[in-house]
Amino acid sequence: MCYGKQARANYFAVRDVSAFEAWCTSLGMRVHSNPHQNPGLVSVFFENGVPMDTRDTTGKYHELDFFQELAPHLADNQVAIILEVGIEDDYLCAYGVAMNADGEMREITLESIYELAQEIAPTQAEIIRAEY
Repeated sequence: MCYGKQARANYFAVRDVSAFEAWCTSLGMRVHSNPHQNPGLVSVFFENGVPMDTRDTTGKYHELDFFQELAPHLADNQVAIILEVGIEDDYLCAYGVAMNADGEMREITLESIYELAQEIAPTQAEIIRAEY
């Protein structure tokens, strides 16, 4: 089985909706709005996970710092939360990133559960990882 991943964002306000939509479209992301529940806010859906690279007009790949490029689009009082999950056979991974317009980030991964488990484990307990 091939590795597959999907991601989505919470609803947040951006400085310029048209510029944000153009940026998202250039990266293959789908922008969504829900004017009945979240007027004036947008969300993003990523069919193949958060983009980590992009192609120029010649077809050459370039590394993309998605989160640093996202920050300037955010309205000053907003925090975007991006959640991504991936699966390959029996291997699971997931992470979440929160970012504000100043580029400040916080991240959590499924892997962080092992550190938390150690905090509550009896002394000398072995915690077996949920992986291959």
